[in-house]
Amino acid sequence: MRVGIVAEGITDILVIEKIVRSCLDDIDVKRIQPDYPHCLGSKSGWKGVRSWCEEFGEELETYLIGITNKPINVLIIHLDASMAHKVNANKPCPPASDSTDILRDIIRMNWLGLQSKPPYLVFVTPSLQTETWVVGVLDQTFPNLECSDKVEGELVRRRKLRWKGGRRRPRKLQKSYKRYKPLAKQVAESFQDLCKICTEADRFKNETENAFNNPLT
Repeated sequence: MRVGIVAEGITDILVIEKIVRSCLDDIDVKRIQPDYPHCLGSKSGWKGVRSWCEEFGEELETYLIGITNKPINVLIIHLDASMAHKVNANKPCPPASDSTDILRDIIRMNWLGLQSKPPYLVFVTPSLQTETWVVGVLDQTFPNLECSDKVEGELVRRRKLRWKGGRRRPRKLQKSYKRYKPLAKQVAESFQDLCKICTEADRFKNETENAFNNPLT
């Protein structure tokens, strides 16, 4: 089984990759977008995901079958719900699905140009962001987890990650590849428990299992 991942950033890919590798023993992962360590000149973030989808959506299966002469069987596309306001998809939370359902439709219809989602395609839309899942495995009692904008601060408080630029605001998280690797491993190891408290993690688990049973080619 070969899985391709299109994501906002390399730390998102780290988490997704660790999760899918924990699901199957014999799995090959292709980091499509961004392609670390060759991603320095490529567009990242949600705009990078949109650009990739718009470029390859019309010929998606042709691209996946022909990529480096080794077909992609399952494609995972990631987008954080925290950027839903950028595309007029932001709705009150909870429930997280009010925003992520719209976000998924935008990816499928507007960016990929698909009338329906093929079974080999998986969307992963953490609410509000991938860091929510990291905090969820560190503290399953964290209040209002999927709707909280305080998860980044919690990771800093626990000294897992740091802020960029010291005290300057608005604050942005410094997502170091090296510091994120053990966090991604923790998410994968505790993913089944995480699915009990994060609806979007559970949806990702179910879609991934379905895709593994219905791969492309």
